Amino acid sequence: MKMKRFKKTTAKRVTKSSKMNSQLVALLQKEANIKSSSTALSTGVINKSTAVTIAHTEILNRRNSAITVRVIVINWDSGSPVVLSTTNRTIPANRFSSFSTNVGGIQFHYEVVVVTSRTTNVIINNFGTNAAFVPQEGSTVLNNDLVRIRL
Repeated sequence: MKMKRFKKTTAKRVTKSSKMNSQLVALLQKEANIKSSSTALSTGVINKSTAVTIAHTEILNRRNSAITVRVIVINWDSGSPVVLSTTNRTIPANRFSSFSTNVGGIQFHYEVVVVTSRTTNVIINNFGTNAAFVPQEGSTVLNNDLVRIRL
């Protein structure tokens, strides 16, 4: 059986993405003042449609205790992470809170990262909306679609 050889460009891509990953981790740790017990959930990079002007995040705390959250919106237009906004909040037990960030200045790509003290009985949904807060097709990332990332 013949072993498949990988092209040298593949190794370069991995190195580049590792560099980008470490840059993003350093940026998020600095921006979010991360505690080791916190969990970070990401929408991944969202391809922004022209109709989207607001990144809207809704968080429902169904726990019997308060949670702390930090919502970070990142502009990926340059290919490197640029933090657009960071919002911190404590959400009391059995309460709902929403976060909105103007992304009208972003041309193509953005990401929403939610850092939270707890995820059990916490529901997080993200919507790309127009100015009237109407969700736009293809710009919704629901709780089950969020990706846990290491910081």
